[in-house]
Amino acid sequence: MKFIIAILFVLALLLLGIPDNVVLAQDAPSYMEQLQAGGTGAGIENTETPIDPRSFIAYIIQIALSFVGIIFTGLTVYGGYLRVTAHGENERIEKSTKVITAAVIGLAITLLALGITVAVSTIVGTAANPAFTY
Repeated sequence: MKFIIAILFVLALLLLGIPDNVVLAQDAPSYMEQLQAGGTGAGIENTETPIDPRSFIAYIIQIALSFVGIIFTGLTVYGGYLRVTAHGENERIEKSTKVITAAVIGLAITLLALGITVAVSTIVGTAANPAFTY
């Protein structure tokens, strides 16, 4: 259990990233300029126009599927770790097999969900993931 928590902690640190530069408070712009710059950096050109709910839901699904992929990777690494450190113990080998099998089944379900999301989004007319071409 501690190993899983350590893996999740490391993944969280990797996701948060390390800042590229240090900003000093001497030339700090106003909070409104900072909010506008953040919105522009996030791809929001005009905050007064409403966001299409279909695009928003597709974006949320994309984020959820990304987290499932991260969990799959963590479970696969954990199952491999159990297999390598089993030293011939049948119980640990069976446990690692179950973990890896569950991870692969979860990946298959996730890929199926991604396919359904893309198909429905294409039919509805919104892109599930504008950064990638399907």
